[in-house]
Amino acid sequence: MAVRERFPALEKYRAALLAHWEGVCAALEEVWARLPAHQRERASSIIAELLEFERAEVLPSLAKLLGRPIALPERGGLEGYCALRASEIAVARTLTPEEWSLQARHPRFGIRTTQWWVERSLIAAKAALEQLRTIVG
Repeated sequence: MAVRERFPALEKYRAALLAHWEGVCAALEEVWARLPAHQRERASSIIAELLEFERAEVLPSLAKLLGRPIALPERGGLEGYCALRASEIAVARTLTPEEWSLQARHPRFGIRTTQWWVERSLIAAKAALEQLRTIVG
């Protein structure tokens, strides 16, 4: 039986990546609570774009790579985004090192790994968070 080589630095990075990915919803909810009422419509469009990116790009790509479905919430808005994020995190927490490195071709982005999709999702979420923080001031 071959011994699988471990990469502690990579495992530490992935654990930190998941922790940041998991923390996005709490940060979004905190900023949302401070939004002035007259800015809610603008903020809602930012969340809608983020949710659409997750539904159209990230979720199908992760499901394809992993060969398993990931629950897609029917609701929208911040609640729907956070429900989707929870589904993705539940799957990501069970990934083996090999699953993190699975590759598949995406029509627009080319060959990408599971890890890349999680990173891309986090980048999009952080960008939306910064947009909301700018609105709050």
